This record gives sequence, structure tokens and C-alpha cells, in this order.
Amino acid sequence: MKVTGVRQFRREVPRLIRGDEVVLVTWHGRPQSVLLPLKDIRKLPRALRMEFLRQSGKDIRAHLRKRGITEERILADFQALRKAHRERRRVH
Repeated sequence: MKVTGVRQFRREVPRLIRGDEVVLVTWHGRPQSVLLPLKDIRKLPRALRMEFLRQSGKDIRAHLRKRGITEERILADFQALRKAHRERRRVH
């Protein structure tokens, strides 16, 4: 495991995210985040993948609520996009 401060992490992000090593990111010497290489997400334990999806869903839901975006609006936008795409294909 590599330990790096936030400033160094920012400078080395491209190299670190392509690497195979777990990186512990610290801020003022205290652990803040862990970068875990994911060459193949299927190799993660199922419970960890499920927790990641649960947390991601909560974060997305909160982000959308904060902006007043509803499921109905997303579906309507998607349907309008599909309709426009079909119409463009008919023209060509």
C-alpha cells in the first residue's frame, strides 16, 4: 500500500489510478480516502459491490433531489431523446 498526501495525490492522479497498488490518501497526516485499483470489478467481493451500488444510488438520489429532478422528468427526457433519435434515423 502506498501512502500519499492530498497534494502529491493530485499531482500523481493519472499514474496512481492506472497502477496496481492500493493508495491511502492523507490530509494533514490523517487518512481521508483509499484508492483501490479496479482492473476487474467482478473480482471484488459481492457484498462490497452491492454496498458500492447502494451508496452510489443514495448519492445520486440526493443530488437529483437537491436539483428538483424527478423520476418522471428523467423518463420524459429519455423518451424525448429516443423519439428525436428515431426521427433523425428516418431522415437519413
